[in-house]
Amino acid sequence: MISLDEALKSLKNAIPENAQTKECSLSEALGHVTASDIIAPSSLPRFTNTGVDGYAFCHEDERDVYTLVGASYAGEPYRAKIKAGEAARIATGAVLPEGADTVVMQEYCKVEGDQLYLDPVPPQGAHLRHSGADIAEGDIALPKNKKLTAQDIALLGALGIKKVTVKRPLRIAVASTGLELEAADEGQGDTGSKAGKIIDTNTLMLTQMLEGCGIDVEQARALPDDYEQTATAFKTLCQRHDIIVTTGGVSVGDRDFVRDILHEQAEVIFWKIAIRPGKPVLVARMGETIIVGLPGNPVSAFVTSYLIVRAVIRCLNGEETELPDGFPVPLATSISKPEHLRCFLRARYEGGKVTAYHDQSSNLYSSLTQANGLIDLPVGKSSAEKGETVIFRPFSLFS
Repeated sequence: MISLDEALKSLKNAIPENAQTKECSLSEALGHVTASDIIAPSSLPRFTNTGVDGYAFCHEDERDVYTLVGASYAGEPYRAKIKAGEAARIATGAVLPEGADTVVMQEYCKVEGDQLYLDPVPPQGAHLRHSGADIAEGDIALPKNKKLTAQDIALLGALGIKKVTVKRPLRIAVASTGLELEAADEGQGDTGSKAGKIIDTNTLMLTQMLEGCGIDVEQARALPDDYEQTATAFKTLCQRHDIIVTTGGVSVGDRDFVRDILHEQAEVIFWKIAIRPGKPVLVARMGETIIVGLPGNPVSAFVTSYLIVRAVIRCLNGEETELPDGFPVPLATSISKPEHLRCFLRARYEGGKVTAYHDQSSNLYSSLTQANGLIDLPVGKSSAEKGETVIFRPFSLFS
């Protein structure tokens, strides 16, 4: 059994970056990962302009009266050159006329006929937004391995970029294991009334989590408690997927065939992490495909997906495997845990404090819906008292 930090490091060392790329338009680029540094083909701003409504002029010491000769508006620049003693009306975002080097806000001016009176006179260079002040032509606009957000796409559009080369989206299959499972969409209104049957919510939950991150996910059929059939299913799924995520079958039971198959037919990266919930998580490589075997209890499956599946995806995308961001926050109530395990307690953060869910059993669906993140308590610590500062990692930072 290894620590979580060791597990994340081993993933980084064992999983190669996805090298396949494709070109897509900006309207299709959201959530994709850049395949290389994107170099700015032009500067931002493209031209020197102003951030205020006012008047542009060539600054002269002691002069506070100028003659108005024209105007520069956004999309309609003043074409002539501003000479000494002249000024032009200028609107926010408009091109600074040639010859001008300063803008005065209209609040500090008085206009009488074609005469502009300044009071006070602004310093030379006031209220200018110089070309290239944001990004200069030739700069790296966005780095390699950047997951594109709406803000990133707006930046690319502002630079005049029409298409971007990104990594091919990862293909992931999600499947649960067990003869007791029924698909969540079978038998409307049936909650598993057949003897010994339960609804396969893990596949549904994990598929939704991954699709919410913009990943191409296939919801595979449940794998039976049969060695040969499960091994065959793995080989078939490996032919068309980068990652296979399973739940169940990785602990020490007689029918935990996922564990047996991966130890015998794949290269195991690790099995068992000193965490709770989710200790028996297993990660292996079968050919070019990474297989992540998660525990079957729904909370364990959710937490290990948050910690491990996310890290595997980030490895393939060339990103670092650090945990989702957390922040320090005081506890609303005291909590305890096993000292030898790193524990991730379902909790709710509100009002500047965090409260751990009262029952941390790994089969409780309600604890996931009432929590909005996890308290991260390290190995070597058996308790934390009310008011003590702990690290809280919000669910919203899964991607």
